[in-house]
Amino acid sequence: MEKEALKLNILLYFPDVFPEIDKDSINKLQQNLSELVNTQNLQLQKKIKEIFLKILNFIITKKLDNINNLKPIEFSLIEKLFIDFLWLDLRLFKSGNTLYEKIYDIIHNKEKDKTFNKILFLTDFIKNEIEIFTGLKNFLKEKESKKEYEKELFKLEEERMELSKIREKLLLSLGGETNQDIKKYITQSTKLEQEIPHIAEYNFKRKTGLAISPQERDNLIRLEKEIEDDNEWRETILSNFVKRYPKIVQEIRKINKAIETILNKEGEVLFYLNQKENFLQKFTEKDRIMDNEKKQQVLYKISFILNTLIETCSSDEFLPFQESAIIIDEGFIENLESLYKKEEKIIKHLLARKKDIPKILLLPFTKKSFYNKENNLLIAPVYSSNFLPIYEAFALFKWHSDTLHDVKAGYHLLKRNRGIEPNVLEKRFVKDYVLYLMDKKKLQTSVDIETYNFFERIFK
Repeated sequence: MEKEALKLNILLYFPDVFPEIDKDSINKLQQNLSELVNTQNLQLQKKIKEIFLKILNFIITKKLDNINNLKPIEFSLIEKLFIDFLWLDLRLFKSGNTLYEKIYDIIHNKEKDKTFNKILFLTDFIKNEIEIFTGLKNFLKEKESKKEYEKELFKLEEERMELSKIREKLLLSLGGETNQDIKKYITQSTKLEQEIPHIAEYNFKRKTGLAISPQERDNLIRLEKEIEDDNEWRETILSNFVKRYPKIVQEIRKINKAIETILNKEGEVLFYLNQKENFLQKFTEKDRIMDNEKKQQVLYKISFILNTLIETCSSDEFLPFQESAIIIDEGFIENLESLYKKEEKIIKHLLARKKDIPKILLLPFTKKSFYNKENNLLIAPVYSSNFLPIYEAFALFKWHSDTLHDVKAGYHLLKRNRGIEPNVLEKRFVKDYVLYLMDKKKLQTSVDIETYNFFERIFK
């Protein structure tokens, strides 16, 4: 029902979803929606940008209000439609019904489909920035890490308990259930093995260079002495049976060694688990508090980044209305994977320098592509009928990330490029790069062999 309802006139649902929002702005846009459907009113399109930013600012504020519940930032369907696709009404787009179905499928499949891991929409970007600036990202990462350690500890305990059962059977086969020494051996082993992880934890803590408290040190000395005495006593019991049952005694000793290894590993895991627990507790008590001053600081940071992005890519006053295609079509992922393979050289270079490979941020209010160095993002339009904008974004990334200047210098030295101004040279490089990727032969015949050879070299 929600899917069908949001196809037409999404603005009708804004008062319900965002009751505190500036109703006057929404009403004005609402009244002029039919005019926007039937004409390309540039003044009204400009008004949409103002409203878009106002609503975006409001939505981010609401997300910050809920930050103290310590849950991942989530966006609703209506928020994703409006923010990621600037969706207002299917009548504003060519083939509106078909386009809406594609958008709806992308929104619902994105979380499940791992092939989308190199692509960001605007809500993904906002979510990431909020979680970084508020510390929530780190908190959620540590929380997930704690779960992994809990799973590992549980697995180790299960493994140890299984070995203990085998050992108990072997011990009972030596002297039977009536043998008091055997019964004591089993009881002492259980008690002993409950203490060893704590000793291992203290020792591991010392190995990592962390100081242990006086109480921990006293506990460690006491426990080590108890374990040493118990181990001697247990070995004495086993030696009484070694002549009659050498193979069984050997097997018990092997199991004891295996259990000791597991217990030491448990201690290491316990150390990390407690570290995570302490971090989460401190974060819950202090860092998570989102007072008004902190909220304003985070809001300012995110708004500044978003405004910079929007201003950079929207100087052409483009809005996607009358568009009929989404850049993510059936061949998009295959083309993207192919491009990443072709750019393997630069990607390996980035990884060697411990730098992140840029992700692609798709925006609804631009027809331009560019590389945003500050956030290491390739910016491309979400509305496009072909893959060309992604090629252009990669070309700009290649140009602007050329810290050694081998690409710029090499391209500038080509005969046809000598004396060309830097901004003109950049545009020419983008054009040639795209042509090389799309049609090598055309670059060779319509431009020149020297340019073709240059691109052959930088891609090898």
